[in-house]
Amino acid sequence: GATFTATNTTVEMNATGTKLRPVTKVGKFTNLPELLALSAAFTDVVTRDQVPVKLPALAGGQRTVVALTPGTEVVDFIADLGYRADHLDAKNPRRDNILKIASDGRNVSMDPRMAGLDAPEHTRAAAVADRIVAVRARHADRIYTDPLSRKPMAKPGCFQLAFCDRGTPKDNGQFSMYAAIKDELVARGVPADEIRFVHEASRPSDITVLREQCINGEVSVLIGSTEKMGTGWNVQARLAHLLHVDVPWRPADLEQREGRILRQGNQNDEIEISTFVTESSYDTVMWQKVQAKTLFIEQVRRNEVTDL
Repeated sequence: GATFTATNTTVEMNATGTKLRPVTKVGKFTNLPELLALSAAFTDVVTRDQVPVKLPALAGGQRTVVALTPGTEVVDFIADLGYRADHLDAKNPRRDNILKIASDGRNVSMDPRMAGLDAPEHTRAAAVADRIVAVRARHADRIYTDPLSRKPMAKPGCFQLAFCDRGTPKDNGQFSMYAAIKDELVARGVPADEIRFVHEASRPSDITVLREQCINGEVSVLIGSTEKMGTGWNVQARLAHLLHVDVPWRPADLEQREGRILRQGNQNDEIEISTFVTESSYDTVMWQKVQAKTLFIEQVRRNEVTDL
């Protein structure tokens, strides 16, 4: 660390997303050529933009951010997170700890109902549904061709993929973000049989059938987690819109998600990626962490040292 890294000080949100604070941490590489000379003996990196294949263009050149305003209950809950973080009992970490606080912060940022609060006036599930319906309408008449036969497929319309690692389907009656999104979509006129959860396909044969349905248009919206849908899902033929309902901890997970749509064989010349953020909440902390990690990794990938 002393040889190849250096620290810098930046202003960041604290662990609960309640206030800004100066943070000094490892922020960049030093002596990068020497480090790469050591690692080049056993590594080789090829970035997406170095692969000579045609990929769809991202609309506007960046992700679309959908910002949600938290209600009074959520603001108070987040303020309480800050109090809990400042008054932790080091002798009794099982009672409360920063991981539990972070989990509560992520839950309430996603949907107050996941933290035991009442439903807000405008939920994240509703915002997700609004975006899906808008993209669905723009591509309603678009005809896609079969990836193998190159013949036009019978069913028009695009396919959309929503990633959500929290609030997965439950059988015990607890609140599920997946079910909430589906209910909002059905209320807006999307047929229920066109909305599927990747968790419904447990066997390899079920996964194969579901994947084919996504390609031929029988399924127009698929909701799943990074773990189950981040790799191996080549459903890009008519995939026009990808949604980050939440954000994972690791940049690799984010890259795997977006690798489903920024992929060779996507028949859309331009695609959209939407992210959903509750203002002044733990979402800010999550995106902040992922961005810092991403920039750090990119320094090695591109042999460029930049301040974060």
